[in-house]
Amino acid sequence: MICERIANRSFKIWDLGLNLIDLSLKLLIVMMLNLRRLWLSGNKLFILWLMIILCV
Repeated sequence: MICERIANRSFKIWDLGLNLIDLSLKLLIVMMLNLRRLWLSGNKLFILWLMIILCV
């Protein structure tokens, strides 16, 4: 009974972790698309500044 409860809780945590990873990947993809749009619009300085911040 106790083992079952622990397993259920750890599964919920695992599921939450997967959802967070999925969400962050989607956000990353959206950011990449927006960066590409900014790059095409000629806002290259802003993107270079953003990349420097992300790398540091």
